[in-house]
Parts: sequence; C-alpha cells; structure tokens
Amino acid sequence: VMRYLCEFLNYIASLSDKNKMTLSNIAIVFGPNLIYAKDETIESILNIPKMNMIIQIILENYKTIFP
Repeated sequence: VMRYLCEFLNYIASLSDKNKMTLSNIAIVFGPNLIYAKDETIESILNIPKMNMIIQIILENYKTIFP
C-alpha cells in the first residue's frame, strides 16, 4: 500500500508545474498523517519538520525502499 501511495504521490508531483504540489509540499501535507506522535507535546510539534523531511526522502526513494 505504501509503495502504491508513494508512486501515486510522485505522479502528482510530476504535474507540479500545473498543481504546485512538489514532493516537498506533498510531504508537508501527508507527513503528519503518515508519521505522528501519540501525544501532542511541544517536542512532538517541534519534530514535524523532521518528520516531513523523512516522508520526502521516502517519496524520493520509494523505488529503492519498496522494490
């Protein structure tokens, strides 16, 4: 399921000249939904940019991660 989602989101990013959704923007939108903390502490909120970066790396490398 994750490979399919990554493939689909990469397709959306390939149309970024029309929809303005780059992989970075997609990671910002989907990051908090794919990786989230059980409790909302200030520490977990401060980690959101790191989580988004992890999602972006997964999206960029999904073919290697999910062969």
